[in-house]
Amino acid sequence: MVLGLKGRLDQVARRQDPASRFADIACQFWVAERVDGALLWTARHSQVYGGRWDTWCREYVGEADDILYIPCSAEQFEFVESDDEIVEGAGGRGSGKSEAGIRKVCRKVCELPMEWGRAVSPGPDQKREMWGKALDLFLDGTNWLWPGLMGVKESISELWFKNGVRVQFISAHKPQKLRSWGGSWAMVDEAQAVTTEALDILWPCLRDGGDHPQMFQQLTPAPGEPLERHDLYKEDPSATTIVFDSYSNVFVDHTTFERSKFRMSKDREAIEIGADWETVRRLAAADELKPVFPFFNRAIHKWRPTEDDFGKDITGRVAHGKLGKLRGYNWKFIAGVDPNGSVPNYCTIWKVFAPRKGEVVNRWVMWDVIWSKGHCGHLATVVKDQGYHPNDVVIVPDFSSRYNKLGNPKASSALMRQEGFHVVNRPKNPDVKGSIEDMSSKLDPARGMPTMFLRLPQCDVVAENLEVVVWDKYGNGFDKSIRPDPVDSARYPVSFFAPAAKLVNQGIRGFVMR
Repeated sequence: MVLGLKGRLDQVARRQDPASRFADIACQFWVAERVDGALLWTARHSQVYGGRWDTWCREYVGEADDILYIPCSAEQFEFVESDDEIVEGAGGRGSGKSEAGIRKVCRKVCELPMEWGRAVSPGPDQKREMWGKALDLFLDGTNWLWPGLMGVKESISELWFKNGVRVQFISAHKPQKLRSWGGSWAMVDEAQAVTTEALDILWPCLRDGGDHPQMFQQLTPAPGEPLERHDLYKEDPSATTIVFDSYSNVFVDHTTFERSKFRMSKDREAIEIGADWETVRRLAAADELKPVFPFFNRAIHKWRPTEDDFGKDITGRVAHGKLGKLRGYNWKFIAGVDPNGSVPNYCTIWKVFAPRKGEVVNRWVMWDVIWSKGHCGHLATVVKDQGYHPNDVVIVPDFSSRYNKLGNPKASSALMRQEGFHVVNRPKNPDVKGSIEDMSSKLDPARGMPTMFLRLPQCDVVAENLEVVVWDKYGNGFDKSIRPDPVDSARYPVSFFAPAAKLVNQGIRGFVMR
């Protein structure tokens, strides 16, 4: 006789040891706050979700003896407790929004036995990170999973729980792979990098949710599709939008946020730490996106060596600190090169000075700009003719310099090496928006005075370029109708040696409290 699914489950249940028939699968969330540096519970808490699970009857049969108590910040608690169909948690880096998603998964596992759910991430790397956070909770803090390989299906990225819940971890980098599988709820982490197409495919897959499927998303505010979805959710009565300011996370030290402001532009700080949608909306407006460096001002950013002490020249220390000491080289200058074909090749030369007393960030001074038509061998010769000895200059070029002659000895990097210069070959170019932020965070930091200056009139060419370069229509890079070659040559070494602060989500490890 062929048994149906229910019959097979009954057969498995009868073979189980009666002592393992019951499992406590329950959690409760409590709001925590930090007072005088100490983390304290408050009186605000949720109901207990779940209970004592009978694996034979496949239902809760009473209250659990062992309850998982999980602390939350006020914003995390609001996120976990929301019952709307769509819950959007927009937060800055380190605000605890991803941990809020894991807490929400914890609630769903307890609250909805026999129903499946999904944890969706933008790509494979983020999926592995979310998988690790879930294992930290469910393996170390509970006995809810089936033991051994019955519960942790790593090959298919699924967790199987004793109360019939399955949670699938999946990447959305290929949206079509989100089809089918079913379930009643989905968590979408780093949703600013997940396309609307992927979410449109995911929604109908939550068909097991009956009249109340739920999708909860965590993201950092961003222009484009994330902003469009946010505006729709604001008008949707079945959606809730919550903002996680980075400072609302009581589980991490906020010092990193304070120090990062010296290394971030004001707009980046408003988004990455403050999670400010209005800043995103302003930057996304067509009339605001045009100038890439609207804050550049020659009167402010002109280097004035006659002012009070400008600090010690530490160019060599910065270069050797990143590259190590190389025999025969005593670097006094850092240069960026943008190789071109029919237009001149540009070389921007930098010096780095130590911070003034009370400051924390090195100051970058654009020292000179040199350009030459022809190939980069000609440019290297001109650089030497201008008095820059090859042993004194380390060059960070466009990544294409390795291959722009199909890897033969006439590639731009090879031609500059033939003239005696040390050339740094990176595996890829910096992200355009990221390297623009590397420049902006020094020209217009969120906190403190500018830390990037130009030696004028020697650097007039780059100053003019900073004044006129504009964004493309998507706001993702330069509009090439105005060639950004001088700025390109300037940003490569800055991004390599002094990238802007990039906050990452600070994981809350060991947060399970009983």
